Amino acid sequence: MIKAFCTSCGKNLDIESKFCSSCGAIIKTCVTEKQSQPSIILRILAIISAIYMIFAIIFLAGFIHDHHTTQLRIEQEHRIAEENRLAEERETNNRLSEERLAQEKKRAEQEKQRIEEAEQQKLAEIKKQQNETAKKLLQERQLAEEQKAKQQQEANRQKQIAELTKLGGELTEITKEYFTKGEFSKILDLNQEALEYSSEAQYILAQIYMNGSGVKADVGKAISHYRKSAELGYVNAQYALGMYFNDENSAKRDGKEAEKWFNMAAQQGHTESQCLLANILTSRSKYEEASTWYRKAADSGHKIAQFNLGVMYDKGRYFKKDYDKAIIWYKKSADQGWAQAQYNLGSMYEEKKMYQTAVIYYTSAAQQDYLDAQYNLGWLLIEGKGVNKNQEEGLKWIRRAARKGHPVSLKMLRDNKLSL
Repeated sequence: MIKAFCTSCGKNLDIESKFCSSCGAIIKTCVTEKQSQPSIILRILAIISAIYMIFAIIFLAGFIHDHHTTQLRIEQEHRIAEENRLAEERETNNRLSEERLAQEKKRAEQEKQRIEEAEQQKLAEIKKQQNETAKKLLQERQLAEEQKAKQQQEANRQKQIAELTKLGGELTEITKEYFTKGEFSKILDLNQEALEYSSEAQYILAQIYMNGSGVKADVGKAISHYRKSAELGYVNAQYALGMYFNDENSAKRDGKEAEKWFNMAAQQGHTESQCLLANILTSRSKYEEASTWYRKAADSGHKIAQFNLGVMYDKGRYFKKDYDKAIIWYKKSADQGWAQAQYNLGSMYEEKKMYQTAVIYYTSAAQQDYLDAQYNLGWLLIEGKGVNKNQEEGLKWIRRAARKGHPVSLKMLRDNKLSL
Protein backbone atom coordinates (compact mmCIF):
# COMPACT_ATOMS: atom_id res chain seq x y z
CA MET A 1 0.00 0.00 0.00
CA ILE A 2 1.45 3.33 -1.07
CA LYS A 3 1.14 6.26 1.30
CA ALA A 4 2.28 9.84 1.13
CA PHE A 5 3.28 12.18 3.97
CA CYS A 6 5.07 15.50 4.44
CA THR A 7 8.69 15.14 5.51
CA SER A 8 8.56 18.53 7.21
CA CYS A 9 5.35 18.35 9.28
CA GLY A 10 4.61 14.61 9.00
CA LYS A 11 1.07 15.09 7.85
CA ASN A 12 -0.44 12.35 5.68
CA LEU A 13 -1.45 13.52 2.31
CA ASP A 14 -3.00 12.36 -0.86
CA ILE A 15 -0.50 10.43 -2.97
CA GLU A 16 -1.37 12.46 -6.01
CA SER A 17 -0.24 15.71 -4.32
CA LYS A 18 3.34 16.82 -4.84
CA PHE A 19 3.48 19.61 -2.20
CA CYS A 20 2.18 19.76 1.44
CA SER A 21 -0.89 21.89 1.78
CA SER A 22 0.22 22.96 5.29
CA CYS A 23 3.91 23.81 4.99
CA GLY A 24 4.48 23.69 1.24
CA ALA A 25 7.28 21.08 1.53
CA ILE A 26 7.77 18.29 -0.95
CA ILE A 27 5.66 15.25 -0.26
CA LYS A 28 7.55 12.00 0.29
CA THR A 29 5.93 8.80 -0.84
CA CYS A 30 6.33 5.51 1.07
CA VAL A 31 5.72 2.14 -0.40
CA THR A 32 5.66 0.22 2.89
CA GLU A 33 2.66 -0.04 4.99
CA LYS A 34 4.79 -0.16 8.13
CA GLN A 35 5.86 3.47 7.84
CA SER A 36 2.50 4.92 8.55
CA GLN A 37 3.89 7.69 10.82
CA PRO A 38 7.19 9.60 10.68
CA SER A 39 9.93 8.84 13.19
CA ILE A 40 11.18 11.34 15.80
CA ILE A 41 14.47 11.87 13.90
CA LEU A 42 12.61 12.63 10.81
CA ARG A 43 10.44 15.03 12.67
CA ILE A 44 13.47 16.75 14.15
CA LEU A 45 15.02 16.95 10.73
CA ALA A 46 11.79 18.32 9.42
CA ILE A 47 11.73 20.96 12.16
CA ILE A 48 15.39 21.88 11.45
CA SER A 49 14.66 21.98 7.77
CA ALA A 50 11.67 24.20 8.45
CA ILE A 51 13.71 26.46 10.66
CA TYR A 52 16.39 26.52 7.98
CA MET A 53 13.81 27.36 5.44
CA ILE A 54 12.46 30.09 7.69
CA PHE A 55 15.95 31.58 8.08
CA ALA A 56 16.54 31.12 4.38
CA ILE A 57 13.31 32.86 3.69
CA ILE A 58 14.17 35.62 6.18
CA PHE A 59 17.66 35.90 4.71
CA LEU A 60 16.27 35.86 1.23
CA ALA A 61 13.67 38.42 2.21
CA GLY A 62 16.44 40.56 3.75
CA PHE A 63 18.58 40.06 0.71
CA ILE A 64 15.70 40.89 -1.51
CA HIS A 65 14.93 43.91 0.63
CA ASP A 66 18.56 45.07 0.58
CA HIS A 67 18.78 44.37 -3.09
CA HIS A 68 15.56 46.23 -3.67
CA THR A 69 16.77 49.08 -1.46
CA THR A 70 20.09 49.14 -3.29
CA GLN A 71 18.25 49.03 -6.58
CA LEU A 72 16.04 51.89 -5.49
CA ARG A 73 19.08 53.85 -4.32
CA ILE A 74 20.85 53.19 -7.60
CA GLU A 75 17.73 54.11 -9.50
CA GLN A 76 17.41 57.25 -7.41
CA GLU A 77 21.07 58.10 -8.03
CA HIS A 78 20.52 57.45 -11.72
CA ARG A 79 17.42 59.59 -11.63
CA ILE A 80 19.24 62.36 -9.79
CA ALA A 81 22.18 62.04 -12.22
CA GLU A 82 19.74 62.09 -15.13
CA GLU A 83 17.98 65.10 -13.64
CA ASN A 84 21.34 66.80 -13.16
CA ARG A 85 22.32 65.90 -16.70
CA LEU A 86 19.03 67.17 -18.01
CA ALA A 87 19.42 70.30 -15.92
CA GLU A 88 22.91 70.79 -17.29
CA GLU A 89 21.62 70.15 -20.79
CA ARG A 90 18.85 72.64 -20.21
CA GLU A 91 21.36 75.11 -18.83
CA THR A 92 23.72 74.44 -21.75
CA ASN A 93 20.83 74.67 -24.19
CA ASN A 94 19.67 77.85 -22.52
CA ARG A 95 23.20 79.25 -22.69
CA LEU A 96 23.58 78.13 -26.30
CA SER A 97 20.17 79.52 -27.07
CA GLU A 98 21.16 82.80 -25.51
CA GLU A 99 24.45 82.80 -27.42
CA ARG A 100 22.63 81.79 -30.58
CA LEU A 101 20.07 84.47 -30.02
CA ALA A 102 22.87 86.96 -29.37
CA GLN A 103 24.67 85.84 -32.54
CA GLU A 104 21.47 85.93 -34.55
CA LYS A 105 20.72 89.33 -33.11
CA LYS A 106 24.25 90.44 -34.00
CA ARG A 107 23.89 88.95 -37.47
CA ALA A 108 20.53 90.60 -37.86
CA GLU A 109 22.03 93.93 -36.83
CA GLN A 110 24.98 93.39 -39.19
CA GLU A 111 22.62 92.42 -41.99
CA LYS A 112 20.51 95.45 -41.24
CA GLN A 113 23.62 97.62 -41.25
CA ARG A 114 24.81 95.97 -44.50
CA ILE A 115 21.43 96.56 -46.11
CA GLU A 116 21.44 100.16 -44.92
CA GLU A 117 24.99 100.63 -46.23
CA ALA A 118 24.04 98.95 -49.51
CA GLU A 119 21.02 101.21 -49.78
CA GLN A 120 23.15 104.24 -49.01
CA GLN A 121 25.76 103.10 -51.54
CA LYS A 122 23.04 102.46 -54.09
CA LEU A 123 21.56 105.88 -53.42
CA ALA A 124 25.05 107.37 -53.68
CA GLU A 125 25.61 105.52 -56.99
CA ILE A 126 22.26 106.69 -58.30
CA LYS A 127 23.08 110.22 -57.21
CA LYS A 128 26.54 109.92 -58.79
CA GLN A 129 25.04 108.59 -62.02
CA GLN A 130 22.47 111.36 -62.00
CA ASN A 131 25.25 113.90 -61.47
CA GLU A 132 27.36 112.32 -64.19
CA THR A 133 24.37 112.18 -66.53
CA ALA A 134 23.58 115.80 -65.76
CA LYS A 135 27.25 116.70 -66.22
CA LYS A 136 27.41 114.73 -69.46
CA LEU A 137 24.26 116.37 -70.73
CA LEU A 138 25.67 119.76 -69.78
CA GLN A 139 28.97 118.93 -71.52
CA GLU A 140 27.12 117.67 -74.59
CA ARG A 141 25.03 120.80 -74.60
CA GLN A 142 28.14 122.95 -74.24
CA LEU A 143 29.92 120.88 -76.88
CA ALA A 144 26.96 121.20 -79.20
CA GLU A 145 26.91 124.93 -78.61
CA GLU A 146 30.67 125.13 -79.15
CA GLN A 147 30.36 122.98 -82.27
CA LYS A 148 27.57 125.16 -83.51
CA ALA A 149 29.65 128.24 -82.77
CA LYS A 150 32.65 126.68 -84.54
CA GLN A 151 30.51 125.74 -87.50
CA GLN A 152 29.20 129.26 -87.61
CA GLN A 153 32.73 130.63 -87.31
CA GLU A 154 33.88 128.21 -90.01
CA ALA A 155 30.96 129.19 -92.20
CA ASN A 156 31.81 132.86 -91.65
CA ARG A 157 35.48 132.11 -92.31
CA GLN A 158 34.67 130.18 -95.47
CA LYS A 159 32.42 133.01 -96.56
CA GLN A 160 35.20 135.48 -95.86
CA ILE A 161 37.72 133.25 -97.66
CA ALA A 162 35.35 132.95 -100.61
CA GLU A 163 35.01 136.72 -100.71
CA LEU A 164 38.77 137.23 -100.33
CA THR A 165 39.46 134.51 -102.91
CA LYS A 166 37.11 136.20 -105.33
CA LEU A 167 38.72 139.56 -104.63
CA GLY A 168 42.17 137.97 -104.83
CA GLY A 169 41.28 136.53 -108.24
CA GLU A 170 40.23 139.97 -109.43
CA LEU A 171 43.39 141.51 -108.00
CA THR A 172 45.59 138.84 -109.59
CA GLU A 173 45.05 140.24 -113.05
CA ILE A 174 45.83 143.73 -111.75
CA THR A 175 48.94 142.36 -110.01
CA LYS A 176 50.14 140.71 -113.23
CA GLU A 177 49.53 143.92 -115.13
CA TYR A 178 51.50 146.01 -112.59
CA PHE A 179 54.30 143.41 -112.59
CA THR A 180 54.54 143.46 -116.39
CA LYS A 181 54.69 147.24 -116.35
CA GLY A 182 57.27 147.22 -113.57
CA GLU A 183 54.99 149.15 -111.22
CA PHE A 184 55.94 147.03 -108.23
CA SER A 185 55.05 149.52 -105.51
CA LYS A 186 51.44 149.53 -106.70
CA ILE A 187 51.25 145.81 -106.11
CA LEU A 188 52.21 146.37 -102.46
CA ASP A 189 49.38 148.91 -102.16
CA LEU A 190 46.75 146.33 -103.10
CA ASN A 191 44.68 144.38 -100.51
CA GLN A 192 47.37 142.02 -99.20
CA GLU A 193 44.83 139.92 -97.25
CA ALA A 194 42.98 139.19 -100.47
CA LEU A 195 46.24 138.43 -102.29
CA GLU A 196 46.95 135.78 -99.63
CA TYR A 197 44.37 133.60 -101.44
CA SER A 198 45.86 134.06 -104.90
CA SER A 199 48.64 131.60 -105.72
CA GLU A 200 49.80 133.65 -108.71
CA ALA A 201 49.83 136.89 -106.72
CA GLN A 202 51.88 135.24 -103.98
CA TYR A 203 54.30 133.95 -106.62
CA ILE A 204 54.67 137.47 -108.07
CA LEU A 205 55.27 138.93 -104.58
CA ALA A 206 57.93 136.26 -104.01
CA GLN A 207 59.70 137.29 -107.22
CA ILE A 208 59.55 140.95 -106.22
CA TYR A 209 61.24 140.28 -102.84
CA MET A 210 63.66 137.71 -104.26
CA ASN A 211 64.88 140.08 -107.01
CA GLY A 212 64.50 143.29 -105.03
CA SER A 213 62.16 144.73 -107.66
CA GLY A 214 61.01 148.10 -106.33
CA VAL A 215 61.73 146.97 -102.78
CA LYS A 216 64.71 145.90 -100.73
CA ALA A 217 65.57 142.30 -101.54
CA ASP A 218 64.40 139.98 -98.76
CA VAL A 219 64.97 136.25 -99.30
CA GLY A 220 63.02 135.37 -96.13
CA LYS A 221 59.90 137.19 -97.34
CA ALA A 222 60.37 135.76 -100.82
CA ILE A 223 60.48 132.19 -99.50
CA SER A 224 57.43 132.91 -97.31
CA HIS A 225 55.44 134.03 -100.36
CA TYR A 226 56.74 131.09 -102.42
CA ARG A 227 55.51 128.73 -99.69
CA LYS A 228 52.05 130.31 -99.61
CA SER A 229 51.83 130.06 -103.37
CA ALA A 230 53.16 126.50 -103.41
CA GLU A 231 50.75 125.40 -100.67
CA LEU A 232 47.93 126.79 -102.79
CA GLY A 233 49.14 124.42 -105.50
CA TYR A 234 50.97 126.82 -107.81
CA VAL A 235 53.41 124.57 -109.66
CA ASN A 236 55.93 127.31 -110.51
CA ALA A 237 56.24 128.21 -106.82
CA GLN A 238 56.76 124.55 -105.94
CA TYR A 239 59.49 124.34 -108.56
CA ALA A 240 61.07 127.60 -107.32
CA LEU A 241 61.19 126.25 -103.74
CA GLY A 242 62.71 123.02 -105.01
CA MET A 243 65.42 125.00 -106.83
CA TYR A 244 66.07 127.16 -103.74
CA PHE A 245 66.60 124.18 -101.44
CA ASN A 246 68.54 122.25 -104.12
CA ASP A 247 71.08 125.05 -104.70
CA GLU A 248 74.53 123.65 -103.87
CA ASN A 249 75.81 127.17 -103.13
CA SER A 250 73.03 128.00 -100.70
CA ALA A 251 73.50 127.81 -96.92
CA LYS A 252 69.84 126.78 -96.76
CA ARG A 253 70.36 123.74 -98.99
CA ASP A 254 68.07 120.94 -97.86
CA GLY A 255 67.78 117.79 -99.98
CA LYS A 256 64.60 116.57 -98.28
CA GLU A 257 62.84 119.92 -98.74
CA ALA A 258 63.98 120.06 -102.36
CA GLU A 259 62.69 116.55 -102.97
CA LYS A 260 59.36 117.42 -101.30
CA TRP A 261 58.67 120.47 -103.48
CA PHE A 262 60.00 118.90 -106.71
CA ASN A 263 57.75 115.92 -106.01
CA MET A 264 54.69 118.16 -105.60
CA ALA A 265 55.45 119.93 -108.87
CA ALA A 266 56.30 116.64 -110.61
CA GLN A 267 52.92 115.23 -109.60
CA GLN A 268 51.36 118.11 -111.54
CA GLY A 269 53.34 117.20 -114.66
CA HIS A 270 56.11 119.81 -114.36
CA THR A 271 58.78 118.13 -116.50
CA GLU A 272 61.75 120.09 -115.16
CA SER A 273 60.75 119.12 -111.62
CA GLN A 274 60.32 115.50 -112.72
CA CYS A 275 63.85 115.47 -114.10
CA LEU A 276 65.36 117.21 -111.06
CA LEU A 277 63.49 114.89 -108.68
CA ALA A 278 64.90 111.93 -110.63
CA ASN A 279 68.40 113.45 -110.28
CA ILE A 280 68.00 113.59 -106.49
CA LEU A 281 66.76 110.00 -106.41
CA THR A 282 69.65 108.88 -108.60
CA SER A 283 72.14 110.53 -106.22
CA ARG A 284 70.63 108.32 -103.50
CA SER A 285 70.86 105.22 -105.73
CA LYS A 286 67.06 104.97 -105.91
CA TYR A 287 67.26 104.05 -109.56
CA GLU A 288 63.83 102.46 -109.86
CA GLU A 289 61.99 105.60 -108.70
CA ALA A 290 64.38 107.78 -110.67
CA SER A 291 63.69 105.84 -113.88
CA THR A 292 59.94 106.41 -113.43
CA TRP A 293 60.32 110.18 -113.26
CA TYR A 294 62.95 110.29 -116.02
CA ARG A 295 60.55 108.33 -118.24
CA LYS A 296 57.66 110.73 -117.52
CA ALA A 297 59.79 113.78 -118.31
CA ALA A 298 61.46 112.10 -121.30
CA ASP A 299 58.09 111.14 -122.77
CA SER A 300 57.13 114.81 -122.46
CA GLY A 301 60.20 115.73 -124.52
CA HIS A 302 62.56 116.87 -121.75
CA LYS A 303 65.99 116.59 -123.36
CA ILE A 304 68.00 116.20 -120.13
CA ALA A 305 65.62 113.48 -118.88
CA GLN A 306 66.00 111.75 -122.25
CA PHE A 307 69.77 111.93 -121.90
CA ASN A 308 69.71 110.60 -118.30
CA LEU A 309 67.40 107.76 -119.30
CA GLY A 310 69.91 106.93 -122.07
CA VAL A 311 72.67 106.90 -119.42
CA MET A 312 70.67 104.41 -117.31
CA TYR A 313 70.43 102.02 -120.27
CA ASP A 314 74.06 102.71 -121.23
CA LYS A 315 75.45 102.08 -117.71
CA GLY A 316 72.96 99.42 -116.64
CA ARG A 317 71.49 101.40 -113.75
CA TYR A 318 68.25 99.67 -112.72
CA PHE A 319 67.76 98.59 -116.34
CA LYS A 320 69.77 95.83 -117.93
CA LYS A 321 72.45 97.30 -120.18
CA ASP A 322 70.86 97.96 -123.56
CA TYR A 323 73.00 99.66 -126.22
CA ASP A 324 70.13 100.13 -128.69
CA LYS A 325 67.78 101.76 -126.15
CA ALA A 326 70.60 103.99 -124.95
CA ILE A 327 71.15 105.13 -128.55
CA ILE A 328 67.42 105.85 -128.97
CA TRP A 329 67.23 108.12 -125.90
CA TYR A 330 70.60 109.77 -126.61
CA LYS A 331 69.40 110.62 -130.11
CA LYS A 332 66.17 112.15 -128.84
CA SER A 333 68.17 114.35 -126.51
CA ALA A 334 70.88 115.11 -129.06
CA ASP A 335 68.29 116.12 -131.66
CA GLN A 336 67.17 118.81 -129.20
CA GLY A 337 70.75 120.10 -129.02
CA TRP A 338 71.87 118.57 -125.71
CA ALA A 339 75.66 118.61 -126.06
CA GLN A 340 76.31 115.82 -123.55
CA ALA A 341 74.01 113.46 -125.45
CA GLN A 342 75.75 114.45 -128.71
CA TYR A 343 79.15 113.69 -127.19
CA ASN A 344 78.01 110.31 -125.83
CA LEU A 345 76.63 109.37 -129.24
CA GLY A 346 79.93 110.45 -130.87
CA SER A 347 81.85 108.23 -128.41
CA MET A 348 79.58 105.23 -129.00
CA TYR A 349 79.83 105.54 -132.79
CA GLU A 350 83.60 106.05 -132.56
CA GLU A 351 83.88 102.79 -130.57
CA LYS A 352 81.92 101.06 -133.35
CA LYS A 353 84.33 102.69 -135.89
CA MET A 354 81.41 104.59 -137.43
CA TYR A 355 83.64 107.64 -137.67
CA GLN A 356 81.55 109.74 -140.02
CA THR A 357 78.56 109.60 -137.68
CA ALA A 358 80.88 110.19 -134.73
CA VAL A 359 82.27 113.34 -136.40
CA ILE A 360 78.75 114.70 -136.91
CA TYR A 361 77.82 114.36 -133.20
CA TYR A 362 81.24 115.50 -131.96
CA THR A 363 80.99 118.59 -134.14
CA SER A 364 77.52 119.47 -132.78
CA ALA A 365 78.77 119.16 -129.20
CA ALA A 366 82.07 120.90 -129.91
CA GLN A 367 80.27 123.91 -131.37
CA GLN A 368 78.57 124.23 -127.95
CA ASP A 369 82.00 124.31 -126.28
CA TYR A 370 81.77 120.76 -124.95
CA LEU A 371 85.49 120.32 -124.25
CA ASP A 372 85.71 116.51 -124.49
CA ALA A 373 83.95 116.70 -127.87
CA GLN A 374 86.39 119.36 -129.08
CA TYR A 375 89.38 117.21 -128.10
CA ASN A 376 87.98 114.01 -129.72
CA LEU A 377 86.91 115.88 -132.85
CA GLY A 378 90.43 117.35 -133.12
CA TRP A 379 92.01 113.88 -133.10
CA LEU A 380 89.61 112.52 -135.73
CA LEU A 381 90.52 115.47 -137.97
CA ILE A 382 94.24 114.95 -137.35
CA GLU A 383 93.98 111.23 -138.08
CA GLY A 384 91.50 111.66 -140.95
CA LYS A 385 88.93 109.27 -139.50
CA GLY A 386 85.45 109.83 -140.93
CA VAL A 387 86.67 113.03 -142.47
CA ASN A 388 89.50 114.32 -144.66
CA LYS A 389 92.76 114.70 -142.75
CA ASN A 390 93.15 118.25 -141.54
CA GLN A 391 95.83 118.63 -138.88
CA GLU A 392 95.43 122.37 -138.70
CA GLU A 393 91.69 122.16 -138.14
CA GLY A 394 92.19 119.36 -135.63
CA LEU A 395 94.73 121.33 -133.59
CA LYS A 396 92.42 124.31 -133.70
CA TRP A 397 89.74 122.32 -131.82
CA ILE A 398 92.27 120.90 -129.35
CA ARG A 399 93.73 124.39 -128.68
CA ARG A 400 90.18 125.71 -128.20
CA ALA A 401 89.55 123.06 -125.52
CA ALA A 402 92.96 123.69 -123.92
CA ARG A 403 92.29 127.43 -123.63
CA LYS A 404 89.19 126.52 -121.58
CA GLY A 405 91.40 124.47 -119.25
CA HIS A 406 90.72 120.98 -120.64
CA PRO A 407 93.48 118.94 -118.92
CA VAL A 408 93.86 116.25 -121.61
CA SER A 409 94.15 118.87 -124.37
CA LEU A 410 96.72 120.82 -122.35
CA LYS A 411 98.78 117.66 -121.81
CA MET A 412 98.63 116.74 -125.52
CA LEU A 413 99.92 120.15 -126.57
CA ARG A 414 102.61 120.13 -123.88
CA ASP A 415 103.78 116.61 -124.76
CA ASN A 416 104.03 117.54 -128.43
CA LYS A 417 105.63 120.91 -127.65
CA LEU A 418 102.84 122.76 -129.38
CA SER A 419 101.67 126.21 -128.46
CA LEU A 420 98.19 127.23 -127.40
